[in-house]
Order: sequence, then structure tokens, then C-alpha cells
Amino acid sequence: MNPTEPEAEQPAPTPVEPDDFKAMMIGATVIFVVAFIPFAGVLCCLPQILGALLALHLFTRQYQLTLAYGDGIKLGMLTVLIGGVSAWLISVLLLMTVHYQVGQEIMKLMVDLYTKLGPQFAQVAQKMQEQMDKQKAEGVTTNMLLLGGCMQVIMSCISGLIGGALGTAFFKRGPKPQ
Repeated sequence: MNPTEPEAEQPAPTPVEPDDFKAMMIGATVIFVVAFIPFAGVLCCLPQILGALLALHLFTRQYQLTLAYGDGIKLGMLTVLIGGVSAWLISVLLLMTVHYQVGQEIMKLMVDLYTKLGPQFAQVAQKMQEQMDKQKAEGVTTNMLLLGGCMQVIMSCISGLIGGALGTAFFKRGPKPQ
């Protein structure tokens, strides 16, 4: 090389593109696991919101970023959709194969509670027990799959939206990504 010639310019190293896959999978795994804990259904959509918050926390901590609300909501919704829909699919498979319905403990507890509340609630308890027996006898129907799947997707999107928006507001760790 001639010392009078300018050095061949090397291209600047490209910055590492933030990858949200790992954070998403960890949040989705938490949602999936909590879905199968007995009586966790009492918490309604709180585990899904917490799973989305966890994904945003991990992502913003790893890359020291502040996300725009749209990006945070997208990350939250995708996290909850992955965790919630996969848990729903496994629960349907459990119902089809071993006839175990996730959340049946809560229903049995509610029937017992209504029975103990007195005769005015005995009819409600009887109707609930009839519905549980009917569901068990019918098994998995096409209507159950369609309605359950749609309901799971809608509830996952709503929970992910809430968790993503809250996580975006809470976890501000640096510049917004370009």
C-alpha cells in the first residue's frame, strides 16, 4: 500500500437489529404455563397482561430502547397470541384425548358455592352442573372450536393491547429505535 493513498474505506459495522423473538417466547411461555395452573382462571386476563409486560420489559432491557406505542402494542399482542392460542390448542387436545377440561376445578367450586348459598341459588347450581355434564357428553364440537378459537384470539388481542400499551409506558430505557 502506498502511504499517500487513502486507506480503503471499510464499511461501517451495521448495528445489531433488535430481535424481539426471545422476549416474546419467554412472555408466551409464562402465559402458557399459568394457563394450566389450577384455579389460575380466576385471574381472568391478568396472566396474559403480565406476560406481555414481561416481554416488553425483557426486550427494552436487553436493547436499552424506548418503544413507540405501536411497536410495544404489536409486541404485546403477538406475545399473548402465541401464549394464549397455544394454551387453548393444548387444552382442546386434552379435552379430546383424556377428557380433562382446563378450568373445571373453578366450575365445580362455583357449583358448590351456589349450592351452599341457599335454595334461591340451587337452581343456578343445578343449571351449571347440567351444562358441565352436557359439555362432557358432547365432547369437542365444531361450534366449540370456532367460538372458543375466536374468543381466544379476541381476548388475546385485547390483553396484548393492554399489556403492550402499559409496557410501552412503563419501560423507557433509551432512544427510540430507528
